[in-house]
Amino acid sequence: MAVLDKKVLWGFLLMLTGAVGVGVNYPAPVCSVTGSTVTLPCTFTPLKFFIQNGRAVSIEIIRVVWCQNDEFCQFPAPSVFDSSSQNNNPRYKYLGDKKGNCTLQITDVQKKDEATFRFRMEANDDKAHFTGQPGVRVTVSDVQMQIKSSRGDGELRSGENITLYCTALCTFHQLEVTWFRDGHALSESGPALHIIPLTARDSGKYTCGLKASVSSLSLPYSLKVEAEGAVGVGVNYPAPVCAVTGSTVTLPCTFTPLKFFIQNGREVLIEIIRVIWASVSSLSLPYSLKVEAEGAVGVGVNYPAPVCAVTGSTVTLPCTFTPLKFFIQNGREVLIEIIRVIWCRNHQLCQGSTPSVFDSSSQNNNPRYKYLGDKKGNCTLQITDVQKEDEASLRFRMEADYIRAHFTGPPGVNVTVSDVQMQIKSSRGDRELRRGETVTLYCTALCTFHQLEVTWYRDGHALSESGPALQLGPLTAGDSGNYTCGLKTSSSSSLSLPYSLQVEEEVDPLLIVRLVLFTLHSVLIVIAASIIIRRTCVQESSCSSRELKNATMQPPDSDEQL
Repeated sequence: MAVLDKKVLWGFLLMLTGAVGVGVNYPAPVCSVTGSTVTLPCTFTPLKFFIQNGRAVSIEIIRVVWCQNDEFCQFPAPSVFDSSSQNNNPRYKYLGDKKGNCTLQITDVQKKDEATFRFRMEANDDKAHFTGQPGVRVTVSDVQMQIKSSRGDGELRSGENITLYCTALCTFHQLEVTWFRDGHALSESGPALHIIPLTARDSGKYTCGLKASVSSLSLPYSLKVEAEGAVGVGVNYPAPVCAVTGSTVTLPCTFTPLKFFIQNGREVLIEIIRVIWASVSSLSLPYSLKVEAEGAVGVGVNYPAPVCAVTGSTVTLPCTFTPLKFFIQNGREVLIEIIRVIWCRNHQLCQGSTPSVFDSSSQNNNPRYKYLGDKKGNCTLQITDVQKEDEASLRFRMEADYIRAHFTGPPGVNVTVSDVQMQIKSSRGDRELRRGETVTLYCTALCTFHQLEVTWYRDGHALSESGPALQLGPLTAGDSGNYTCGLKTSSSSSLSLPYSLQVEEEVDPLLIVRLVLFTLHSVLIVIAASIIIRRTCVQESSCSSRELKNATMQPPDSDEQL
């Protein structure tokens, strides 16, 4: 009867409750600068309804919460945003809703914002409450900004293009900066300052800093713009020479004259008609004038945030670049074509003998590095079967049919590699579920990554699923077992600890009623039979006693006496 009571209880609980399976998608770890603004894009999937008494009951999300460094975001853990509170910190802005968007924005980032943030949703049914794991890690850096240029030098000519980038060692998503030229604030507020086309008035010393942090002001970047049609030459002198009085000494020297210049839209040839050597005592101090070729080259490369990858996993580095489409030569527009693209490790320029991880002009590229981009604007790189040696700063370089269009984009993207054991997290807090419910198991690690090809096992047998999320539902008793997961390329060393999942069998309420009726019917039959048997036995016992008494009182026959 105790077994029967348990089944009846499970049957009624099944009718009263429904399965709740939810999930939260967080971004990769975020690095932000003190005083900047950072947005944490986030989505969640709530359950739409549950089954009660055989009917579908709608679920409504009534509260959303973001918290710091707490695994479940439950009272008394302090929250940074609570939709049911009127006293939220104004620096934390919830850009989401209660349907599927849980995006959070942090303005004027402070050092105390360095934490792991988690999102929690609460519904009008307690079983729909859920806190998403593993959260998103935010680190905060307080560093001085620096300016990088799309051009290697600081001297350009009128009509050319240049882009200045306000950056820091910490890569971030949003950045509101103030740009200055010779100490005067400019109207631009983004991290990239595009100056197109250049004029002599754009010359000056440029600085940039976060709007909310004066201490982050960068060192000045000097930009000099030459007027149209300037004449410039170059002279290569030898090292200082020490000579003996009366001896003969030779001073090797070469110079590069300008072949022509543009005047009134026409090409004017230049001829050298006189050369002079003079001693310092009779010659003024040198005046260096540099003239760039007509047509500015301004390019840019957009890298992703720093990436943390697990040994053996696959990671994709989304990347875009902006090449110059043409330059001006002899008053005509000449198109530029990108003829070579390169990815290299731990090198500032990706030039010369620098070993590359991918080179479009090479037939011997490492097959683990796959270039998913093109030569027009997409420079995405994918690394498969990540190894510890892949931990580096990767940079992208493009080369064109015009040498001044060659460019290596700073600052690159940092890739860190972690060799850790995987672990399984569940969308449900408990490990005992009932038939018909749903659950999602996540194969994760302390290092957050973009792509993950894993092998899932149940009781040691490999499953067909290969993604980081294993969705089970509707559940059956056959789904019960010990689940493990590991990277496909290193499943033995990265295999997680087992996660035990128990699915209770569903008990049919009609079957329970039938069992109860059958039991009652059987009991009644037994009782009735007992009564009938007893009455029969009593009657038979009475008859036997009467016959025995009569036999005892009857006198013997005469024949027997004789």
